[in-house]
Amino acid sequence: MKLEKATAKEWLFFMSYLVIWSFLDFFDFQFDYMIAYIAFDKTIIINKHIDFNFIITNWTIVNNIN
Repeated sequence: MKLEKATAKEWLFFMSYLVIWSFLDFFDFQFDYMIAYIAFDKTIIINKHIDFNFIITNWTIVNNIN
């Protein structure tokens, strides 16, 4: 697998989704769809229901410690 570094524009796009999703989670919105984000070797699939909440939880813990 060939890995390519994500550009600044791609990361900005990705981070905006993180902010939007965490905001919607605050109001208990539920989204069952998945988004495919093009960053490394064509596709990284983020399943919001399973992986994304786990990521947000970990980031919250890390940010609170620091």
